[in-house]
Amino acid sequence: MKNYLLLLSILALGLTSCFKEDLPVPAYVSPEGVISNVAETGKLYENQVFFDLESNTFVKTVDRSIWDLAFTADAKAFHVFLNDGKFMSAANTNQTDFAKTNFDDLVWRYDNSNGNGAQTALFDWFELSENGITLNNWVYIIDRGYTADGNLLGKFKFQILDANNEFYRILVGTQTDGIGTEIIIGKNEIYNFSYFSFVNGGEVLYVAPPKTEYDLIFGQYTAKVKQITTGIIEDYSVNGVLLNEFETVATEEFLKPFSNVLYTDLENYAFTNENDLIGYNWKDYDFDLEIYNIYSNQVYLIETQEGNFFKLRFTGFVNEKGERGYPNFEFSKF
Repeated sequence: MKNYLLLLSILALGLTSCFKEDLPVPAYVSPEGVISNVAETGKLYENQVFFDLESNTFVKTVDRSIWDLAFTADAKAFHVFLNDGKFMSAANTNQTDFAKTNFDDLVWRYDNSNGNGAQTALFDWFELSENGITLNNWVYIIDRGYTADGNLLGKFKFQILDANNEFYRILVGTQTDGIGTEIIIGKNEIYNFSYFSFVNGGEVLYVAPPKTEYDLIFGQYTAKVKQITTGIIEDYSVNGVLLNEFETVATEEFLKPFSNVLYTDLENYAFTNENDLIGYNWKDYDFDLEIYNIYSNQVYLIETQEGNFFKLRFTGFVNEKGERGYPNFEFSKF
């Protein structure tokens, strides 16, 4: 069923590499004082790309498949996020016995792409009170989602045994593993997250750059999308842009042309720290013409952690070979 839903999402949104390549077009040239760049997420959307507006630098590019879970590194926070770039999901077994291997009536959940830790698939592993954190000790089944070329990555069991301001202690194993392996995941507040992969018995990773070194993340993620025909909101795999959750906020302006958005306008906007404010819907796919339409009238205003303001818009989604997965964008500093 999941394969079927994923295929529907691809066809409905036109956001993956199933379609014919678009016709090559000359690179867009920005006007004087405006910077152009292209994020190379890849024609299979296989890359996560971290970008710094202040220096116009792609700080780091990583293979989206190398990690599964992101643990908040803030000493006072205790959220765990799925790698939604792989369309990952999780189910609470409502059991605390890790040795149990058969579970019925699982309900699969996805993270909300807004970055709210209370709206993740694993939101209910703990409770907070005046006395601190209390663990519920639930065993979860984690579906690792798909590779960039559409292959299933399998399922694992996962349980959090302990958590404090310095580390998480977890138990992981295959679905048939009755014992599991304990792993310590340390917190390092230089980063937003400590990352974990289920491969090779479990590995702790640092995937993203330090949290002060980037502003935007280009790549694949899972979004809640309303179907045009039914109005039903479902989880789909999309390609877009997320904000660095560390002191980075943004808003949007869809009425004024890019050149007419001025520094003096900033006081009129309400900025938000929702990670998916920029998101993916600055484009859509025309099935008849087999091209991506880019809504270049959609302008995004971003305040970086340094307190500087930028305006940004998109100008394309393909490279000079006509391959999709290459967001073209331009921006300028106020």
